[in-house]
Amino acid sequence: MARGKLITEELRFEVAKVIRDDPGLTAKEVKARVEKNSKFSDGPTDRAYQKIIAEIRPRAQLVSDLDRPWSILSLRDHEIPAETIPMLTNLNRSKKPLTIREALWVNRLHYLALNLGLSNENLYLFAKTYAGSERACELADLPFDSSLYDDNLITGLYN
Repeated sequence: MARGKLITEELRFEVAKVIRDDPGLTAKEVKARVEKNSKFSDGPTDRAYQKIIAEIRPRAQLVSDLDRPWSILSLRDHEIPAETIPMLTNLNRSKKPLTIREALWVNRLHYLALNLGLSNENLYLFAKTYAGSERACELADLPFDSSLYDDNLITGLYN
């Protein structure tokens, strides 16, 4: 018979986001950050958090090639159409340097963003959101489902 609260995929995702952003936190600190969200305020035990963290932390210590800084040289290994490169170089200069993963998401989203009239700032924010969530799913060993972000992008919640 199971004891305690069920460890859901959603909880694993939230833990992975916290570890992605601050990998040095203790299990109690991770739990406190996750449980700030009222949805998780009555979550599983400290031991359950330790188990989740023990599975996620080793993956977080491995730096994915996609999380390295983007540059034109990275096009050698990560193909991005030429028409996106000027936008990427402008974003790279005006913001914190893009990662390869973020650059790939800018490329994936830029035509849709143009059609929706999104500013480059909003495109950058969406690309960071998609990229960060994709990485958190990798850490939590979950499939990445972008449908919530897609809905927000299409309905223009960030306009």
